[in-house]
Amino acid sequence: MRAGPAIALALMLADATGASAQDGAIRFGLTGDYPPYAQRLPDGSFEGADVVTARAVAKRLGKRAIFVPTSWQTLSRDFIAGRFDVVIGGLTITPERAAIGTYSFALVDDGKRPLARCADRHAYASLRAIERPGVRVQINTGQTIGALAKQWFSKANVTINPDDADLPQALLDGRADVWITDGVVVDHMARRYAGRLCATTRKPFTHQEKAWLIRRDAGLVAAVNAALRREKAGWERALRAVP
Repeated sequence: MRAGPAIALALMLADATGASAQDGAIRFGLTGDYPPYAQRLPDGSFEGADVVTARAVAKRLGKRAIFVPTSWQTLSRDFIAGRFDVVIGGLTITPERAAIGTYSFALVDDGKRPLARCADRHAYASLRAIERPGVRVQINTGQTIGALAKQWFSKANVTINPDDADLPQALLDGRADVWITDGVVVDHMARRYAGRLCATTRKPFTHQEKAWLIRRDAGLVAAVNAALRREKAGWERALRAVP
C-alpha cells in the first residue's frame, strides 16, 4: 500500500542521521543580512521568505526550526564544522558550495542587476554604461559578485561595502552611484524605497539559481526537498510580501 505524503515525509526524515534529526530540531544557518530572503532584526530574531519557509518546512517534518547566525566569510567553514544542517538566506548555487553539501531544488532563476537612484536609472542600464571612469559601483561582500566585478570592471570605481545594511543608504546619500546585486534584491529595494531607488533594467547581466544547501544525509535531503516543494508557493508569496 502506498504511504500518504505526510507518512512518506516522516519515514524519510526518520532515516536521516545526525544530531539534529534525532533531537527534534533542524538547524538553519543564515547570514541574516540579505532581505527579502533573510534579515536579522534588532531584537535578534529573523524575518524573510527563507525564514518563514524554514519554519514551515520544519513544522511539516515534526521538527523545531533553530536559526544559527553565520557570515558570508565563515559560512562554508561553519557548515563543514557541523554548526547547522541547512544553509538558507539567498544562497547562490556554486560548484564550491556543491562540493561540501547537497543543494535543494532551485527555488528561483535570477541574475545580477543594477539598482540606482531613480533620477539616474537611465544612465546605468547596461554594463557598458556602468563601466566608465568616475562611476562609483558598490557590491556586497559575497564571493560570487566579487569575482564578477573583477571580470566586468577596470574603469569604474568598485567598492565592496562591508555592511550590507548600508548598501541602499549609500545610494540614497550619494556615496555610490550603482549597486549591483541579485535581481530579487533589486526589486525588493525598489519596492521598499519606491520613488527613490529604481532598477535600471529588467534584463539580468548573469544567470544564477538560488537554493538551500543541505547536509549530505540522504534522508534529510529527501525530506527537506519534499517539504520545501510543498511550501514553494508560500515561499514565493513571502518573497513579495517582505517590507
